[in-house]
Amino acid sequence: MTRHAVHAFTYRDVHIVYDGLSQTLITVDDVGFEVVKRFALQNLPGMMGELVDRFSEEDVRNAYEEIASLTAEGALFCDEDQLAVSRDAARPSLQLSGICLHVAHDCNMRCAYCFAGSGLYGGKPTLMRQNTARAALDHLFRRAGSSAHVYVDFFGGEPLLNMPVVKDAVAYGNQLAKDTGRSVTWSMTTNGLLLDADIMAYFNAQEINVIVSMDGRPQIHDAMRPNRQGQGTYDFVCKNAVNLYQTRGPQMTSRYGDGVYTYIRGTFSRRNLDFAQDVIHLYRQGFRHIAMEPVVTDSSAPWKLSFEDVDHLKEQYDHLIDLIIDSRKQGDPLNFHHFELDVERGPCLGKRASGCGAGLHYLAVSPEGDIYPCHQFVGDTMFRMGSVFAEEPESALTGVFKEANLGGKAACQTCFARYYCDGGCHANHWLLSRDLLQPDQLSCELIRKRLECALFLIANEAEEGI
Repeated sequence: MTRHAVHAFTYRDVHIVYDGLSQTLITVDDVGFEVVKRFALQNLPGMMGELVDRFSEEDVRNAYEEIASLTAEGALFCDEDQLAVSRDAARPSLQLSGICLHVAHDCNMRCAYCFAGSGLYGGKPTLMRQNTARAALDHLFRRAGSSAHVYVDFFGGEPLLNMPVVKDAVAYGNQLAKDTGRSVTWSMTTNGLLLDADIMAYFNAQEINVIVSMDGRPQIHDAMRPNRQGQGTYDFVCKNAVNLYQTRGPQMTSRYGDGVYTYIRGTFSRRNLDFAQDVIHLYRQGFRHIAMEPVVTDSSAPWKLSFEDVDHLKEQYDHLIDLIIDSRKQGDPLNFHHFELDVERGPCLGKRASGCGAGLHYLAVSPEGDIYPCHQFVGDTMFRMGSVFAEEPESALTGVFKEANLGGKAACQTCFARYYCDGGCHANHWLLSRDLLQPDQLSCELIRKRLECALFLIANEAEEGI
């Protein structure tokens, strides 16, 4: 039987058909919807026998021929085996394309859900030195191979605690890019407390992408993101983030992947199961590019999400659909990161099948220069992959992460969203199950819901001509 990734569903009375392999997205009428649901299992006579009591033979035949035509063109019901989308074909190149520089293992906040232990990653307060950042950039450019473009993220802790090294790294990296005929994209994730006019001017001059962490309504943000003294930080962060948005203007607030971007990134937990209200609040403060992530933590945390929350959380995404549609009609659209999907421009099939790239074409570097698969593995010595100061043999972990692709995750093989989420986050899998190949089912439910919402928005926008 042909393996395919076609998903047919109805959202708000719209019948939507999506092939996750080819990225084909169409809307169909009632008879087309019934035909699509049966197409991989029945021939035309079999469908006629089931559907003639509801539709005319001519309508069933026409719908069948349309779907058959799309299938022959390779737009629907693509055969994964014929396209060689397998465990081996999914493996990405070992060519490095990006690194995450942990310039500060220290933080001026004490977020309740911090996976990094107040930014210390199980160690003591440490700032990356200039020579370490330069060695990390040398490592990136040396392993970038034929890549014409590389990516560098500044992370922590709080990276603004180490701005001298950030500035030196940007200058050094830009020179490396010039010398090697490449370009480089710079990004930073910050809690926003130290954003001032000078730093904002620097970010703008260097066209650095910025993500500011902010959880929404004041009472939610202050409860989960206090400062070292336990005091709320909402007023400071919101003021600084608004100022940043205003200084950047539309030319630096593009959609993720479309240019220089400025995002507000929040986290929702059991403290704010009504997280759509937090997105609405952030929108009302003037922010137009927002991400809101589910908290990932161990079972002992009182704010941990559970499966009993799933239905309520899905309703929140439905509320966000209403907000987005209304904002589009008003000509002032909200861009919600998890609903942003480009079925026409990619990413390519190989990238979608190979996963996030952690441990392969994306690495993180600690303040000491140690290399890890990604920022969430930093500090766990089990996942140390080497050092930017030493030409060490290839880490055994490289092979482990090379195998941790979509083809190796049994739970993903029948999921329609598998070419959207790439099998999920390795670090989250490890935290929750100690198994890189075992996706978290709660996360999977939310991912599938977000994909359906994203597909509906594309279909609705095309229909309404917005």
